[in-house]
Amino acid sequence: MKKLTVLSLASMLAITPAASSFASAAQAVSPTAKTGSALDTTSIINELKNQQNQDQYGQQRIDQDVNGEDLDKLDKEQLDAAQEKAIEVVLDKLLEVGKEKKGNLNDEEISAIIEKLTEILMQQGEASSEEVAEDLVEEKIELDVEDGTASEEEVGILVTLKMKKNKDEEAVTAVEKALAANPNYDSLYGLLSEIFQSVGNTEKVKVYVGGKQPNFDVQPLIENGRTMIPVRAVTEALGAQVDWKNETQTVVIKKENVIIELPLGSNSIKLNGQTIAIDVPAQVKDNRTLVPVRFISEFLGHQVGWDPNSNMVIVK
Repeated sequence: MKKLTVLSLASMLAITPAASSFASAAQAVSPTAKTGSALDTTSIINELKNQQNQDQYGQQRIDQDVNGEDLDKLDKEQLDAAQEKAIEVVLDKLLEVGKEKKGNLNDEEISAIIEKLTEILMQQGEASSEEVAEDLVEEKIELDVEDGTASEEEVGILVTLKMKKNKDEEAVTAVEKALAANPNYDSLYGLLSEIFQSVGNTEKVKVYVGGKQPNFDVQPLIENGRTMIPVRAVTEALGAQVDWKNETQTVVIKKENVIIELPLGSNSIKLNGQTIAIDVPAQVKDNRTLVPVRFISEFLGHQVGWDPNSNMVIVK
């Protein structure tokens, strides 16, 4: 059964200390204030107004009675930019509090950030309802994901909003885009795993190399506890070259000063001329040669992780 959940960031974020509980702290901390001093919602809005006043359209945005006629007098792009800035300012403040909290952000705390953010946007007049506010936040973070500037915390909030609306595929796509731009965001792999588990996608083997999924024309499989993947797709993703010696039925992988020779069906391979035993030999499936991803990746100098909960291989 599909689990409707607000995804946890507990597996994602190692957030640093703050003494007070998030519920009280989530009102926000000013960047100029001393660590631990809290501001109420009114203070956040006033500070946001002060920042908007520096923009020629900001004061007009705040002071006017916002209706369709007034909005038509302003350039839509300028309004959109002002709105995005408003969301960014409030979100940054709320996340700043989260980063000062001891431990990890859990489900309730992520929900508290979203709730407080939408509340402030409605009070500020940026949104007419909670649903509209959530849509605006979703759109803003999506833009950050597209240009590669979204933080891990922002991606977590975006996924939580999408999963709340049952946008499962969009949630996966958002995380994958963020990983493609920032493959060392380790926490996002944990978030992907949670999504896959939430939607029941745990049987199919998933492989990410440098934050991206290689284009496999033959699906990876698990053989005797080892994940086997098409050799050409993974070696190209790792920046290596692959050759085939027909006379010896041997796959040859080269990268810089590393040469790996894998005879089909043999549990012995050669690494720079030295014989090494492996658990599962290279094999052919649907005219494609499959090799054990862990051995090959590690021999080429990469780290390999395995998430058993979602059947996900992570190569970095």
